[in-house]
Amino acid sequence: MSQKFFASFRHISQATFATPLEKIQITFKPYRYFPSRLYSTPQIKPNLKLLSQLRQETQVSIIKAKEALIKHNNDYDKAIAWLLEDSKNSGVAKAHKLKERITKEGLVGVVVTKFGERFGEERILNGSRGAIVEVNCETDFVSRNSLFRQFVTQIASTCLLLSSKTSSTSMIQPISPKTLLSTPLLPYPLSNSTMPVTNPLTPPTVHESLVGLIGKLGENISLRRAEIVNFGDEGNNLLALDGQKISDRILVTGGYVHGGIDGDPYTGKIGGLVLIEVIGLKAHDQSKRLDLIEKINKLSRNIAMQVVGFNPKIIDKKNILNGNDKNIEDDEILLNQDFMIGGGSVEQVLVNFEKESGIKINILEFQRWENGEEAENVDDLGFVNETVDAAGLSNFRKLFRILKLS
Repeated sequence: MSQKFFASFRHISQATFATPLEKIQITFKPYRYFPSRLYSTPQIKPNLKLLSQLRQETQVSIIKAKEALIKHNNDYDKAIAWLLEDSKNSGVAKAHKLKERITKEGLVGVVVTKFGERFGEERILNGSRGAIVEVNCETDFVSRNSLFRQFVTQIASTCLLLSSKTSSTSMIQPISPKTLLSTPLLPYPLSNSTMPVTNPLTPPTVHESLVGLIGKLGENISLRRAEIVNFGDEGNNLLALDGQKISDRILVTGGYVHGGIDGDPYTGKIGGLVLIEVIGLKAHDQSKRLDLIEKINKLSRNIAMQVVGFNPKIIDKKNILNGNDKNIEDDEILLNQDFMIGGGSVEQVLVNFEKESGIKINILEFQRWENGEEAENVDDLGFVNETVDAAGLSNFRKLFRILKLS
């Protein structure tokens, strides 16, 4: 209605209308005109491209990503810094709240370096190492989550940077909990990782990442155990040797996991490591040597698969000491077992491999873990109340440049 219409009523102070029943008194008051539009400060809208990038790199909800961009006027660096700090704070609070919950589900992670992998112009990995870890959570549902699976793999990858100092003569040795928790967490070995991206110069520690993951997934998560293949003084020969100066005795690690998500080569419900001794490779020329290296890598993995699938207790009868293992059955001895991919017993397969290639293979040690099994000397690292000191990064950067995972 126009102002002129209402102006015609301004001279009316009172009007009386009659009805058959009663008189109704109606008073008209001047109408005040209001504009049809209300003006205010325009609301900041999140940049859609930055929103997508932020979600991909941090794995936060779309609501939280929008909040970060709006709060910082679409400044991406400030938004991601705010999200990381917010995630850390919420993770600490949630971890403290959930720390008493029982963690029986989870995964075993296995990662090995690749024997024969080249880096630089004329250098190769002369031998290979491996690591095996078990990380527990509350439910099988969370254990299948991609963030959880990648975290388990990252823990195993990080273990490869460490060395274990024990009095044991075994080359597969446990990792110190304090050392592992304070070590910078290595990135996931595949390029299509969905783990949050952080500043590579200041990577989060294992402890910080564990707390952050608890905040994201909403379950208690515990790092139950971790072991690595540690060569001691022999390890100096395993990092970078000229291809023409290859050692005649090489230690190679094979790894295998079973019961995980299809397409994930690093995590499963059961995992195994096998350490083998390779003798005689030096006698072959360079071209044949490369072919033999591939066959040795495949054989080491197949032996690890044998360990995971057939659950041997010892390598051979020589391991039966002082009658302690007198109750072990013949099919629990690794070399006596039928090789699962054919060719006779495991021992016969190794004999045939030597006849065909001139390479002698000796199985030195193996380790087999199953998620949730009873285990001796296990430290539940879970939630740690006190803050641990960050490990030095110089060794981290140096080893990361030469370490390439298979």
